[in-house]
Amino acid sequence: MPRAEARVAHEQDHLVHFYVDDDDLTSAATAFLAGGLVAGSAALVVCTPSHRECLETGLASTGVDVGAAEHERLLVFADAQETLARITVGGHPRAERFDAVIGGLLRELPADRPVRVIGEMVGLLWEAGDIEGAATLELLWNELGRRRPFSLLCAYPAALGSDPEAVSAVCDAHTSVLAMAPGPDGMERSDAFLCNPESPRAARRFVSSVLNQWGRAEARDDIMIIASELATNAVMHARSHFTVGLHRQHGLVRIAVGDNSDAAPRRQWPDVSTVGGRGLAMVDAIAAAWGYDRVAGGKVVWADVPVGARQEAAEGRR
Repeated sequence: MPRAEARVAHEQDHLVHFYVDDDDLTSAATAFLAGGLVAGSAALVVCTPSHRECLETGLASTGVDVGAAEHERLLVFADAQETLARITVGGHPRAERFDAVIGGLLRELPADRPVRVIGEMVGLLWEAGDIEGAATLELLWNELGRRRPFSLLCAYPAALGSDPEAVSAVCDAHTSVLAMAPGPDGMERSDAFLCNPESPRAARRFVSSVLNQWGRAEARDDIMIIASELATNAVMHARSHFTVGLHRQHGLVRIAVGDNSDAAPRRQWPDVSTVGGRGLAMVDAIAAAWGYDRVAGGKVVWADVPVGARQEAAEGRR
């Protein structure tokens, strides 16, 4: 998955947000909508009933009068499941139906105002396992946007993003990925991963591939252990998407993992009967040095692992 950062929406942006939970979606979608409505934009929201309720509460908390905005047709809500049924034939999105239904909803908004759109239909297809359908729908949004400009935020549940190729394809269909974790600076190689139970495994594969390309197989096992521990901490404790970076420097390889939490990593001291909780202790035992830096949007935890002659000397001291 390509690295990306949070950004302010502009006309004709096509953003994607892989949300960790309903609160995460509500926060991102409220900021996206409220920022537009306060600035004079209109908005179309195609979402589930439960998320509509959350968004109405979120918008009200920012000072937006939701009832008045709906009455003036500055804000239009549509049920995502019902709208999806109207644009599909045999379960597949059709261009002519999409243009008629979504185009009709957009025509309900004032023609002289910028428009922001939130779409959850792609997320419903993704959740149903219809990756091809979600990709088709993304293309239809892009094609319609070229004819009728708007800024679009698509919402996908991160817990279902276990296929890196599918996630990468989704990212490629958008101009930006919203609210990803901060990327470590100065890394030769880096990649981004969703807050998903399968992502630490994907991070290990990324690390292994890079080290093989660098001819550093002798340090691969140690660095993969650290990658696994730090990635697992990001998912389980920070409940965050995360980035992984690798950099070679003077007989060391630095691995750095960024997440969206600014909470300091805490080494635990479990007793012998406790299962788990030894992640940072393992990092401390393997790395020549490790630490963390607070950065905009969260933190980056890093560890330096000896390679080559320095690795042999370090192992001799153990």
